[in-house]
Amino acid sequence: MKKRLTVLVVLAISFIAGVWLSELDFSKEDKKVGSLLLPKLSKQVNVLDALEVTGQDGAVHVVRGEDDVWRVVELHDYPASLEKIRRYIYLLSESKIQAVKTSDPLRYQGLGLADGKAPVLSLKEGDSNVVSLRLGNFDETFKGTYVLVDDDPQVVLTSEDITTRATPIVWVNDVMMDLSRARVQKVELVHASGDSVVLSRGSIGADIALKDVPAGKQAKNVYELESIASSLENLRFTDVTKASEVQGSGALLITFSTFDGMEVYLDVTQENDSDHQWVKAYATYNPALLAAVDQDDQEAVKAADAKRTEVQAEVKALNATLSGWLFKLDAAHYRQLSKTKSDLLSDIEKAAPESSDQ
Repeated sequence: MKKRLTVLVVLAISFIAGVWLSELDFSKEDKKVGSLLLPKLSKQVNVLDALEVTGQDGAVHVVRGEDDVWRVVELHDYPASLEKIRRYIYLLSESKIQAVKTSDPLRYQGLGLADGKAPVLSLKEGDSNVVSLRLGNFDETFKGTYVLVDDDPQVVLTSEDITTRATPIVWVNDVMMDLSRARVQKVELVHASGDSVVLSRGSIGADIALKDVPAGKQAKNVYELESIASSLENLRFTDVTKASEVQGSGALLITFSTFDGMEVYLDVTQENDSDHQWVKAYATYNPALLAAVDQDDQEAVKAADAKRTEVQAEVKALNATLSGWLFKLDAAHYRQLSKTKSDLLSDIEKAAPESSDQ
């Protein structure tokens, strides 16, 4: 019985190895193994001015303008992330050929390279293609991507994960802002209905509390209140458009005030004939938020001046990034930011009457 089982295992391993070897083509270009996938790319980086990805999901065009800024056409020319572009092109330029695979189109499907289904990445200089890659599956075992280069029918397995999608948001820095909840002194939410919520932190490090709680009610728990205060930590968006592109009405105004003098406003517009909410965000500097500084304490005055300069620079940078744009948040994050007072209240349980023994 053990001998029969051993034979079956050997046969199974031989079959798997046979499938792998049958897809390798040692007769053609196996000298490429270990060499760079795109050996000329590192010298062409500076002339690239367009990156395009087309696939079943649509198309993305990332284009470098005359001002040397890369922008995503499908996002109304919102600035692309230069860091992401550089990192991806560097990954392409460093990627090596791990194995030479099949050149039989009938086998492309199993590698995620079927024509019309696999995403195609094109790097361009002007109207000319520098290179086009049809990107297949990422192989979890060998940690590489199956690729077709230009018109070459030979599939190669790369040494890197160079998969990507025809999704515009992939190519931008999707973090709107990152404001630590520890800095937040106050949050105010004013709904179009008139309902308002005010959360306030008495001092740095204290828990935030719900203000103006009606008689017979209590705040549900501090964790839910703190989750609102932390909403601007690594705040990401899922879509962006120019402010002039959306027609709608004001739905909600949210104000975050910090201990160090910054006020951040999220002005939410409900798009007409749609369930989409768009956020206009901007910041101001308000010295009235600052704690008083002992003017006789020169070190404290110096530190306060340095902090003021830092926060004013932060406000300026935020507005430079956010001005003129409307952002869409994911549904869960928007629900967290748009709580009403009733969402945050619960009834105070009445104590049960004491029983008296007769």
